[in-house]
Amino acid sequence: MAKYISKVLIKIEDDQTWDSMVEQSETKLVVIDCHQEWCGNCEAILPSLSRVLLDYDNAEDRFVYCAASIGKVGAKIQAALPADSNINLEKNGCLPIFAVFRVRVLSLPVKLSVTPLHYSLKHVFL
Repeated sequence: MAKYISKVLIKIEDDQTWDSMVEQSETKLVVIDCHQEWCGNCEAILPSLSRVLLDYDNAEDRFVYCAASIGKVGAKIQAALPADSNINLEKNGCLPIFAVFRVRVLSLPVKLSVTPLHYSLKHVFL
């Protein structure tokens, strides 16, 4: 179990932090929760996601979990999404998008809808 959530939860608020987190995917699984800052429902997901990572042994050695503001790093997020993903941040509203990076490659973009959160997270992390 991770001892300190600050070791596995990073807030991305600028392009440099985004680049740094993608770079960390060379050695860890990097999951970036991309959402609108004004969306209370998206913000409410953070404690649940944090708890999932805290349940893993040595999570800080295996995962980096980030929360990225679409309003601040939207261009980086959109550029990372595959063209055929049909995800357009301008039309997304307040549904969170999870970007899973491994070896600097976006290997899994997940757009959550109204589904049980725990079920969705198990598919992302397992």
